[in-house]
Amino acid sequence: MLLVAVSGLGTYTTSRSEVLQWLLQHDPTCRIDEVSMVEFLKPGNSISFDMLLSYQPQRLTCPLVFACARSVEALELLIRQGEDISDPDIIDAMTEAVLRTGRDEDWISKMLGHIQKQRLRITSASLKAAAANKNTSGAIKWVLDYDSTLEIPSELFEEVAWTPASAPKLELLEKRNRGVEMTERLFIASAKSKDVRTLRWALDRSDVVHITPRALEYAAGVYSYKTDNVTRMKLITTKNPSITITEETLRRTCQIASRDIKPLEWLLAEYPQLSLTEIPMAALLRGGQSSAVVKTIKEHLPKLNITQTLLTAAAKNEFTEKALELILTFDIGGLLSESILTTIAGSKHAASKFKVLLRLHSASVSVSDIVLRAASETPHGSGALQWLVWFSEPRKPNHTPVLPYDAMVWYLNRDPSPTITQKMLVAVAHQPWGGDVLALLLKRNPIFIISKELMEAVCYNWEFGETQCRLLLSHHKHTRVSEDIRSAVLKWASGTTSSIYKLIRSITTTLIFGNP
Repeated sequence: MLLVAVSGLGTYTTSRSEVLQWLLQHDPTCRIDEVSMVEFLKPGNSISFDMLLSYQPQRLTCPLVFACARSVEALELLIRQGEDISDPDIIDAMTEAVLRTGRDEDWISKMLGHIQKQRLRITSASLKAAAANKNTSGAIKWVLDYDSTLEIPSELFEEVAWTPASAPKLELLEKRNRGVEMTERLFIASAKSKDVRTLRWALDRSDVVHITPRALEYAAGVYSYKTDNVTRMKLITTKNPSITITEETLRRTCQIASRDIKPLEWLLAEYPQLSLTEIPMAALLRGGQSSAVVKTIKEHLPKLNITQTLLTAAAKNEFTEKALELILTFDIGGLLSESILTTIAGSKHAASKFKVLLRLHSASVSVSDIVLRAASETPHGSGALQWLVWFSEPRKPNHTPVLPYDAMVWYLNRDPSPTITQKMLVAVAHQPWGGDVLALLLKRNPIFIISKELMEAVCYNWEFGETQCRLLLSHHKHTRVSEDIRSAVLKWASGTTSSIYKLIRSITTTLIFGNP
C-alpha cells in the first residue's frame, strides 16, 4: 500500500505527504521498500525525498539510481548519504545518471568525485548519457576531456541533434571527431530541433541531396513559443529552391495554425500555386478558430468539396463550435447523417454545436437511440443529453433549462428503456454533481464492474467523489478490488483520496488488501 501512496500525478487539496503520513500512522512498522521509493521518484510527486531518506536511508541499487536520475536534487541527496560506492554496476549506473542529469560541468565533477577514480569507468554508454543531457553541453565536454580516445559513433550526432541546446554539443563532438558525415537522417534530426542554430549547423554541412521534403515537413511542424518556423523554412528552401512542398508539410502547418499561423501564411504567400487539400483543411477545422484561421478557411474551403471527413473534423473540434458553424454555411449536401449527430453528441461543446446545427439546418436534427447513447456516455459532461432532451420535449418557455437529473430520468424512461452501460456510469461518476444521477442509474440494477476507469472517474470528482464511491461499493458489496484499481485511488492524490481509500478498506472485509 505504500507503493500506491507515493505514486501518481499532481496534487490538489490533500498532499501525498499527508496520505503517506496517514499510512505510517496506521502501521508504524511500515518500511519504504525499493519499489515504493522508485515509484515515488516519478515526476509530479509532492513528497519530500529528503523526508523519506531521513525516515529510512536507502541502500544504493541500480533501479533507485536510475529513478533519481530524473531529478538533480534527488540524485545529489542519494549520493550524499555517504555510502561506500564500490559495486561496478552501481558505479556505472551512477555515472550515467550524473552525466544525464548534471546541471553543469562543475556539478558533474563534484558528484562523480564521490567515486574512487580507479573505479570510475567512462564508456560509450557514458558518452551517450552525456549527449542526452538537457541542461548543459558540459556533460559531453567532461566525458571527452576525461577520455579523449572514446570513439564517437555517427548515430550519436543524430541522437544529439534534436535535444535542447544541441548546437554546442554537435560542435564539441565534431571538433573531437575531426569532422562529421552529413546524411539525410542527420539533417532530418537537425530539422526537428527547436534550436535554429542546429539547423544552420546542418545546412552549412549539407548538399542539396540531404535537404529532402521530409526534412521540410519536420521543420514546418515544430512548435514552441521560442520556435520561428518561418525562418527555418526560409533557410531550407533557400538552400534547396526546388524542394517539393508536400501535403504533409501543409498539414503540419495547419495543425499548429491556431497557435502560430505565420508558417502557413508564409507558405501560401511564397507558393501561390498551393491549395489546401482535404487533409490539411481537416487539421485547420480541428484546431482553435482564431480570426486568422477563420480567414484562411474561408479563403480555401470554397475550392474544396465538403466531405464527411471535413464535417467530422469540425464536429470533433475540442475548442469551439465556430468551426462547425463555419462549414455549415457552405453546401454540405446530404452529409448531415446520424453519424455526424453522434459525433457531436460525444464531443466537447456539444450543446453549443447542436444549437448551431438547429439554427442552420433544423431539418437535419433528429434524436435517435444511437445519438442519445453517445450523449449519455460522453466524458465531456451532461450538456449534450440535456440539450437533446430539451429539443425532444420543448418546455414553456423554451429557454427553461433541463437539469442533469431530469435529462437522465427522461432518457431512462424511453420505450424501450436503454441499457445502462459501463461508459454511462463512468461518465456520471466523473461529473461535478452529487450522487443523485448515479443513484438513479444504480436503482436499475445495471451490470457493471468496479473498473480502474470507474475509480479514476470517482477520484477526479473532488467534490462528490466519496459519495459516488460509497454508492458504487454499496452496490458491489463483495467486489475483490485488484492492486491496479487500488493504485488508481491513491495515485490521484486529490482531496478525496484519503477518504475514498479509507472507505474502500472499511466498506467490506472481503476486499483483499493485505496489511494496509
